[in-house]
Order: sequence, then structure tokens, then C-alpha cells
Amino acid sequence: LAIWNLLSAVEIMDIDSLCWMSVASLPVPLSRASLCILEDQIHILGGKDINRKWQKHTFLCSFEKLLKSQLSSRNVWSSQLPELPVEQTTVISHSGYLLAFGGYSTLIKTTVADVYFYDRRQKNWMKLESQLSVPRSHPIIAHLMPQHLLILGG
Repeated sequence: LAIWNLLSAVEIMDIDSLCWMSVASLPVPLSRASLCILEDQIHILGGKDINRKWQKHTFLCSFEKLLKSQLSSRNVWSSQLPELPVEQTTVISHSGYLLAFGGYSTLIKTTVADVYFYDRRQKNWMKLESQLSVPRSHPIIAHLMPQHLLILGG
């Protein structure tokens, strides 16, 4: 039997001192969630829960609030974004937007090549016409230059 250990613990590393500090834990233990920063907000999206089920929930916290949370035990995470339309996606921030790439659709039960963007005015995820060249689940994404993204795996 494999032991599967999930954590809700959140830590921040100070690069100058190479020291870690514990801050407010996530409301639920998660594995394989997507994390991105947009403006001063830390977004945790999706992931597997303690029952090994994929989730579509989102958690949000400002960096300043998270840093201050080491002094208290209160929950600083909120769920202000609507659920993602797919599971097992990778979310990044780019040019002031949240973008979700690929994932697994529970409606059609398959990996998809969909790309979604979060519309802050409408407060919902919008599917873009542009899709990935192939379906991907949890792709690895990096910014190469301001206008270029590298995507692999999945």
C-alpha cells in the first residue's frame, strides 16, 4: 500500500537569509494544485484532496496578509473566484489576467486543449477560441519573453 500524504501547510522562503517561515495553512490539504500570483494576490487553484479526488475550488490571499498570518492562527484564505471549468489545469498570470491551460473535462471525460481566461469584470472563466495544439493535463508553462510562453508535458 502506498502512503499518500497531503499537506495544508504553507511556507515562505526569504531568499536573502535562506530561511523558511510558516504562514496560514490552506483550508484543506491539497496536492498538485496550480499556484500563480496576480498583482498582490496569491491564487491556489484546483488540486487533489485527501480522498484523491480532483477539485475545482480556488483559494485567494494577499501576500501582505499571508506574511502577517505567521503571527496568528486565523484563516486568511478566501474563495472569491468561481470554480474552474476543468480539473488538472495549469493556471498562470500574464499581463494582468489569469489564464488556464488544458486540463480534464468531467463533462466529456477526456483531457482537453482548452484555454480559459478569468474575466474580473464578469467574475467568470471565459473559454478562448485559441486552443493548445494538443490536449494536455497539468502542462508545465514558463514565460520566455513578454509575448511568448513555453509549454511542455501534460
